[in-house]
Amino acid sequence: LLKFFLLLTIFFSEDLTVGGIIMNRSRSGLRCRTLRNIITPKGLLPQNTEGVFRSEGRHLGRPVIFADWDNGMNVPVPPHEIAVLESPAAVLDAA
Repeated sequence: LLKFFLLLTIFFSEDLTVGGIIMNRSRSGLRCRTLRNIITPKGLLPQNTEGVFRSEGRHLGRPVIFADWDNGMNVPVPPHEIAVLESPAAVLDAA
């Protein structure tokens, strides 16, 4: 029974701790796009690539955005390298 409630807190919490790192999911589901070409460990993430926020957190002490990009890449990027395409209010209105 305790395991069940722990799983529920993960799904209903905006902040998730993974490996001691707090992951903020308050903007999860919002559309975003890259403002410029971003060189990542998995290759080039081109300018104007769109994707969906998964979470925000810190990686190696720096703030990063984790997103699922439309080109299939799944890499963390700095927040100043992306733009949000939808406001949180627009997502709530659509639901």
